[in-house]
Amino acid sequence: MKKNLLMLTSTILLIFLIPFIGAFSFNLLNGNPNPETSPKELSGNLSVSDKTLKIYNCSTQSTMEMNFEEYIVGVLTGEMPASYELEALKAQAVAARSYILSRMEYYNTNGTAAEHHGCDICTNSQHCKAWLSVEEANQKWGSDWSEKYLDKLKRAVNETKGEYMTYENQTVKAFFFSSSNGKTENAEDVWGGSYPYLKSVSSEGDISSPDNESSAEFSKDDFIQKLKSKFSDIEITPLLKDMIGDTVKTDGGNVKTIRIGGKDFKGTEIRSLFSLRSAAFTISVSDDNEAVVFNVSGYGHGVGMSQYGANFMAKQGKTYKEILSHYYSGVTISNFSK
Repeated sequence: MKKNLLMLTSTILLIFLIPFIGAFSFNLLNGNPNPETSPKELSGNLSVSDKTLKIYNCSTQSTMEMNFEEYIVGVLTGEMPASYELEALKAQAVAARSYILSRMEYYNTNGTAAEHHGCDICTNSQHCKAWLSVEEANQKWGSDWSEKYLDKLKRAVNETKGEYMTYENQTVKAFFFSSSNGKTENAEDVWGGSYPYLKSVSSEGDISSPDNESSAEFSKDDFIQKLKSKFSDIEITPLLKDMIGDTVKTDGGNVKTIRIGGKDFKGTEIRSLFSLRSAAFTISVSDDNEAVVFNVSGYGHGVGMSQYGANFMAKQGKTYKEILSHYYSGVTISNFSK
């Protein structure tokens, strides 16, 4: 009797669970997890790592299908130098996995982006994250690139399989960039939105980056025309240096606002107008008043993890979890594959 009752109970449970599991698998495969829950809660006993993603390849204008972790290997290839320390690559793998999950959650709530052409994600670094195939990497960096680095990148992904960051049970928007001027930026100082885990922290190793310092020179006419594209009524003075007024800095040391020609520009606006590497800049005028030079520190928006800083910390013996906890304040590392 007890045996029959147990069998009957199991059958009833299966009847109710099978549709749920089937619906969940369909949603996950199509990049539509429930936005009200975290990837770990969504996955249950199923692993997001083993699910197939549809990815729009912007270079070939075609659709690719691969599992999540295989995709992250390609993101690492496209986003961080493979010569970096293993612990830095592992930190990048977790950050990339977190960022992509946060984007997928956004699309699931707000609708798939047109740039995805019906796919879960795309390979445009300005929209999602860069992605490179092994063949593209070999073409870009030499035919022996895969022999030197592919196993290392796979190891970084495999040793962090399924790991992503959360803050108060929400997936972290894990922004990252190349290098800073010695400190990272508060998210609100760059984009306006505030996140408790995206706060300005020290990144002292960045100042030793060979790409940390750069400059950009513009003729007097180019300088004025670019400014006029933002404010057509900007005040022009005979001496260019007289146009440049007070500068307000962010906590991270970037230009928050700068007054030029009687107008207040955001540092991020100047960076965009003049295609500067970062918003950590100073302006100087040539002696003949015919050119303007921007001297720039850092490379990127400055929010989240500095890749060069992560590599510096790895060389100092820090683990990937220590690196992540430094750049993303108060986060928890969760795992949806366990």
